[in-house]
Amino acid sequence: MAKKEERKQARTMRRGGKSIVQIAKLLGVSKSSVYLWTKDLPQPRKFTKEYRRKRKEKALARLKKEREKREKEKANRKLLSCGDRWIIRVPPGYKGKTYIGGRYVLQSRYLMEQKLGRYLKYNECVHHKNGDKLDDRIENLELHTRKLHGEIHAIRKRTKLKCPICDVEFERKNSYVKSHIKQGYKGFYCSKRCAAKKQKGV
Repeated sequence: MAKKEERKQARTMRRGGKSIVQIAKLLGVSKSSVYLWTKDLPQPRKFTKEYRRKRKEKALARLKKEREKREKEKANRKLLSCGDRWIIRVPPGYKGKTYIGGRYVLQSRYLMEQKLGRYLKYNECVHHKNGDKLDDRIENLELHTRKLHGEIHAIRKRTKLKCPICDVEFERKNSYVKSHIKQGYKGFYCSKRCAAKKQKGV
C-alpha cells in the first residue's frame, strides 16, 4: 500500500517538473525505483537535451556580451600620467572639465556628474572615501568643495603625537614623522624646550 502511494506521489512530482534525484530524496527511496515508476512519462522540458543546449548558448552569449563590454570600457579608459586616477574618453557633447586637449575626463568626476544630473562647478571636486583614487565605485565617491577637500586630506597627512615630557598632545606631518624615524629618532617632543629637558635628563 505504501509503495502504491509513493509511486503515485512520484508520478505527480515528475509531471510537475521535478528530477528523479529530487523525487528520490523527497520520498526517501532509491533513484532506480523512481525511474521505474516514471519511465513511461514524458521527460520534463527543462531536462531535455535541446533545452539544455539552448540554455548553454544563451549563457555563452551573455558572457561574450559582458566580455566585449569590459574590453570596450578598458579601451576607452586609461591612467593619468601620475598613475593615480582613471580617465575616460569624453562622451559626445560633453561640456565639463576635460584633460589632454579636451579628449579625456576624470572617471570619478564624470560618474558624479551622471549621479547628480549636472556638470560640477569649478570649486567642486570628488573625494574618495577609502583613500584609493583608483576605486571609482559610486558608493566610494563624495562631492566636496575644494576648501573642505583640502582640509580632509590635510588631516590625513598629519599624525597625532604625545610629548613624553609634558604629556601635551600635538600633530606633525606624516612625512616629518617618517623621515625622523628613518634617522633613528625614538621620541617626538612638542617644543625645543621639552627636547632640551630630555637631553639634560630632567
